[in-house]
Amino acid sequence: MEHRFDREAGGFIVRTAETKERVSVKLVDTNDDVSTRALRIHNPNDIVALAEKVQQAHDFVQAKAINRLSVIAEQMKFLRSQAERVLRDAERDDDLHRVACNFKKVPGSTYYLYRKNNGNRFFSMISPQEWGASRTNEYIGAFRLEADRSWTCEDDFEKRAAEDELLKAVISKKQQFIAIAD
Repeated sequence: MEHRFDREAGGFIVRTAETKERVSVKLVDTNDDVSTRALRIHNPNDIVALAEKVQQAHDFVQAKAINRLSVIAEQMKFLRSQAERVLRDAERDDDLHRVACNFKKVPGSTYYLYRKNNGNRFFSMISPQEWGASRTNEYIGAFRLEADRSWTCEDDFEKRAAEDELLKAVISKKQQFIAIAD
C-alpha cells in the first residue's frame, strides 16, 4: 500500500492495494492550542488504516445505495406492468362498450359476444348452449358487466369473485377497526 503526505491537499493520499484507488484522508487542522507532540503520527500505518476505513465506508454507502435503487427499480417494473395492464383492460372495456346491443346492459349480468358472418359483433343474453344447433353466428366469449362498468371475461369470473370477496373482507375489517376506535 502506497501513501504520501500532500501539503496542498492538507492530508494523506493513500492508494489501496486491492483496487489501486486513491483515497484522500484529510487531517484535522491544527491550531496553536494543541501540542505538536499530540499531532505526530507514531505509527505510519495508522493513517493507512484510517484510509482503509474511509474506503470501506465509501464502499458500504455505495452498496447500500445500489441495493435501495434496485428495490426501487423492481417496484418501477411492477408499476409499469400494472399500468400496461390497466391500459389494456381500459382499451378492451371501451371496445366492448361499443359492441352492438339491443337491450339495456345491467351490471352483474353476463352477456354473450357473437360475430355475424359479415364481421359485425353483437351482445346477446342467450348463451351458446341455449342456441343449440340453431346458432349461426360465431361465439366469441362471455363477459360480465361489473358495477364499475368494466368487463370481466368468463375465464376470469372465479378470479374476480375471489378478489372481490377478499376486498369485501378487508373493508369489513376496516369498519370493525373504526367501530372499536370509536
